[in-house]
Amino acid sequence: MPWYTPRRHICVEPHGPYADRLESAGYEVLRQTALEALQVPREGHAVYLLDVIEHMAKDEGLEVVELSKCGARQVVIYTPYGFVKQEGDAWKMGGEFWQTHRSGWMPEDFPGWATMRHDIGFYAIWTA
Repeated sequence: MPWYTPRRHICVEPHGPYADRLESAGYEVLRQTALEALQVPREGHAVYLLDVIEHMAKDEGLEVVELSKCGARQVVIYTPYGFVKQEGDAWKMGGEFWQTHRSGWMPEDFPGWATMRHDIGFYAIWTA
């Protein structure tokens, strides 16, 4: 399966201190949630949701997964295998709300996607 290489890399980060850190490292950042950012139609892009969907309630995560495919060439998701409890902010940047795990995911949640186990989680990959 070939990887799509985007010409532009945009980070989506709703927590101000994390967004500031990304911007200071030179990244372009949308200060929004994934659900908000994916409301804008785009064509020919790739979406990488790495350690993201487990921080949402399952219904919101499912909506983000579906929206991520709209107009995309490829979607790559990495999430823990099943529910893994997490609270607090390891970076000590006030992001406790954003770091809390609210849902657990399994490969069966991604029918028709390629999945592969890695470490404590798995990748789910969808290609148009």
